[in-house]
Amino acid sequence: MVDAISTWLHVLAITLWIGPQVFLVAAVAPAVRTIEDTGVRARVLRVLTARFGWLGWSAMAVIIATGIANLFVVAGDLPGQSAGDLLSSDFRFTRVFREKMFLVSVAVVLTAVHTFSIGPRLLRLMEDASADEEARRRARRISIVTSSIALLASIGALYLGAVLSNHDYSLAD
Repeated sequence: MVDAISTWLHVLAITLWIGPQVFLVAAVAPAVRTIEDTGVRARVLRVLTARFGWLGWSAMAVIIATGIANLFVVAGDLPGQSAGDLLSSDFRFTRVFREKMFLVSVAVVLTAVHTFSIGPRLLRLMEDASADEEARRRARRISIVTSSIALLASIGALYLGAVLSNHDYSLAD
């Protein structure tokens, strides 16, 4: 039962991490672009991204905690194996897990850079009536590219998580 709760919390947190990213890209960004007043647009984005930040980073904390717990659960299902053994073994699990962690790291780092640097810079440029329009466009492009790569990395990590959960495949030598 405890195993199911940890897995459920992990999947729920992943949903809360990826879902709002997709919503921001597919719905919020196109809708906000229709707001002609750049000051109003910046205020709307500031509120939305602040709320997403709390949700997303809280979800990431749960993802990390439950991911560690789930690793110990999988290791516990293997006679004579520890989590450390599992990560240094010849199982496919080890390779797939490392690839997943690479993608998770890319997603977290790019999201952090966007949250704490790129996004605030873009909002400042949008709020500054005297800002150069080319600087705004460049910042918007950097924001879109960074967010898109982070989202793709998150989706890739989600796929690799599904691969890891297929123990007939992932725990084979």
